Amino acid sequence: MIVGVFTMTATWVGGGYINGTAEAVYLAVDGTGGGLAWVQAPVGYSLSLVLAGIIFAKPMREAGYMTMIDPFQKRLGTWMGAVMVLPAVCGEIFWSAAILGSLGSTLSVIIGLEMWISVIISACVALLYVVIGGLASVVYTDVIQLLCIAAGLVTAVPFALKHEAVGDLFAPAANSTSVGWLGYVEGKSWGVYIDTYLHIIFGGIPWQVYFQRVLASRTPGVHRFCQY
Repeated sequence: MIVGVFTMTATWVGGGYINGTAEAVYLAVDGTGGGLAWVQAPVGYSLSLVLAGIIFAKPMREAGYMTMIDPFQKRLGTWMGAVMVLPAVCGEIFWSAAILGSLGSTLSVIIGLEMWISVIISACVALLYVVIGGLASVVYTDVIQLLCIAAGLVTAVPFALKHEAVGDLFAPAANSTSVGWLGYVEGKSWGVYIDTYLHIIFGGIPWQVYFQRVLASRTPGVHRFCQY
């Protein structure tokens, strides 16, 4: 159960997620209406996990499917299943590139390692432990990953607050009704704001990286508990 909670969280929480969240808050600095108000991924992806757990987890698990494409292939045929694999594979490739890119940029800043070198090393390490340990290695490295992320973020807070590049947290924003880092949503931006939330919530469901965890759970009940 504990490992399940960690691996479900790791469905979305990784290097790209952490770096992207920091970037979204920082956008408030240039007066574009960024800030914490525009950090939509944590709330949106959490809701996507809850909805997927309520609607899809139990029937997918009880049907004994191996991938998220299986029910479509069963209903629409083998060729349609093969076609539907293409966007799923592209999504996973781009997501993996984002993760490796965030790791490369982090290492290049912290230890001065060339970004392309850190990306290649990281990719080789990931491939090695997956080839050797299979899905179990992915699950247990999820646990290690989240513990390291939590420890790293807590450790970084005092250094970040004292760094000269960090401004005053209580400085007024471009909109005088809010604090700078909190951000705000302008009237003309509400359409984009709502559309982005819908995209994250419903677009966060059809990912094989999520369904591999659904279908690997011992029972549908265990998976649902881990999500909630």
